[in-house]
Amino acid sequence: MNNQLTVYYGNGEVRRGPIGVDLSQFGVMSVPLENPERANIRDLKKWFVRMFSLDPNIYSVKVRCLFCKSVEPLIWDLLTIERSKQWTRWVDWCRRSNAPLTILVQAYGRDECVGERSSSVVTLSCC
Repeated sequence: MNNQLTVYYGNGEVRRGPIGVDLSQFGVMSVPLENPERANIRDLKKWFVRMFSLDPNIYSVKVRCLFCKSVEPLIWDLLTIERSKQWTRWVDWCRRSNAPLTILVQAYGRDECVGERSSSVVTLSCC
């Protein structure tokens, strides 16, 4: 069982192309994730905040998971994960579909609403 998590990260808007979301403008890294089926989304968000050296008193992260929205034609989209149960269902879907565990992580200021565009730019850089 592959427990590698492909993490796209950075600022900017998600582009759309002929097969759905295009994450090519974002940074990307692969990280091992032990027991992704049992991961807690709050703990994952804290892990990403630490990984990207963000001040947890000022910033949090939004986690969006890549999934296949349509097979005919093939269309990929992103699902914002807010609850651990959503995460577990997504990991299960990836396992059943033989899809890689692929997410987009973006930072936002804690005083901003997650759905709103950020007025301040937060640069995410890995390790």
